[in-house]
Amino acid sequence: MGRIWMPGGGGGADLDVVTAGASNVEAGKVIVGPDGEPLTGILTNLSQNPDTQYADGNTTPVIKGDAAFVQSNTDGVKRALIRYDGSSVRGKAIIQPNTLIGIPQAEMAAAGSLTAEKLAQGQSAFGLTGTYKGLGNAAAADVRKGKTFSTASLSNATGTMAEKGAATYTPKTTAQTIAANQYLTGVQTIAGDANLVAANIKKNVTIFGVKGTWEGYVANALDLYYRGVNSAGFSQVSGSYGTASFQTDQIKYTDVSSASLYGCLLSSVSYNLTGYTGVAIRLRATDTIVEMDRSR
Repeated sequence: MGRIWMPGGGGGADLDVVTAGASNVEAGKVIVGPDGEPLTGILTNLSQNPDTQYADGNTTPVIKGDAAFVQSNTDGVKRALIRYDGSSVRGKAIIQPNTLIGIPQAEMAAAGSLTAEKLAQGQSAFGLTGTYKGLGNAAAADVRKGKTFSTASLSNATGTMAEKGAATYTPKTTAQTIAANQYLTGVQTIAGDANLVAANIKKNVTIFGVKGTWEGYVANALDLYYRGVNSAGFSQVSGSYGTASFQTDQIKYTDVSSASLYGCLLSSVSYNLTGYTGVAIRLRATDTIVEMDRSR
């Protein structure tokens, strides 16, 4: 082969430094080989010859992977990984930017140990439809009305528990109960009374845990004379009777002789005894106290 010499300088590369072979050059591209002859590449461009495309109307190339893994990498990040083993390619191959590597979603789910039992019933992911309902054994009556819940046998069930609004309970002679198995939507108040004290309860009688200490008489509108209140307007009738003394706790008669004691009182108020059985007079032997009241 002849040699061409061009005086005056020039450029170029020494062919001895060319190390690329056909397998290093993209298929269809031509370079000058180490021998100075044209060299056509055979390196497969996977992005130019993809297995499939992203979707109709989107030509982003997709290369099919052969395996999926979930693995922590050396930088400490756990990643979902897709492998492409290149078994369908002779020799080496190249991938251009914006090329996707995909794998059937069922294989990706398996790589992540995802199963239908781990997905909530009615939910879907990676081609799996969930069958998991939940844990527990609650029934609808155990859950508030209108609230939803799931258990091992129920999914998104609605509660039916009875509800009770606010209420006030006034103590009676019989017990009152708040039924079980219901949700209290309002405050339940047990009424109290400031008069529930020992001094207002008959001695030795216990009411709601309070033991009474009161002993005596309770005045009422039927009393004619009580503790100095002369409702009947009693006055002593003059004559040979004992002497009446109207005191705060009694009407006291002092006899005129030791042989007998009698007296007469006159009321300034007229009383209709219709419906009453009479007038009760209680006598106390000591000091001969006369106390009067109207009784039914």
